[in-house]
Amino acid sequence: MTRKRSLVRSQYRPHREGTTRRNPWETEGFVVSAGSAFELLAWNESAADLFRDATTAPDPNLVLWVFLAPAARDALCDWSGIAQGVLARFRTSAGWHPGSATLARVQSELLDASPEAREWWPRYDIGENRAGAKGVRTLSGQILLLSYASFRVADRPDQVLTIHRPIEAAGVPEGGRAGS
Repeated sequence: MTRKRSLVRSQYRPHREGTTRRNPWETEGFVVSAGSAFELLAWNESAADLFRDATTAPDPNLVLWVFLAPAARDALCDWSGIAQGVLARFRTSAGWHPGSATLARVQSELLDASPEAREWWPRYDIGENRAGAKGVRTLSGQILLLSYASFRVADRPDQVLTIHRPIEAAGVPEGGRAGS
């Protein structure tokens, strides 16, 4: 079994007198690695801040966090658009892995617990990991616009590495997004 762990140590250094303290969100962005059933395999400290309770769950899962965690609706400025994109990518992954017990378990849990997932599942939307931008809300309430790019891991094509970097620290309208 893969042990879930922090991917990257933060570059955040202790505050020194007379210097400006920088938030890791402003410098390193966040990085996550997920498997075919959207299980979170690894992440950095900034990602743990964004995904809040997901990274402390016994079996952290991105699709379940997006749909079932109240923290996700708070953290993702355009929750509905992002959730529909995540569901489309999850459906694509399920199509690539027919008969996967893990994907079937996650799908069952998702559809049992989320009215939105039940409503959107019959549309048969499919999607692929890509690049774009999205607005997120930090724990302090600051809204950031992040660019992101997702990459398949060459030696592990069932794994996706997604890197988010800040574009700007303000100016994202409530509920706004530039892509998902």
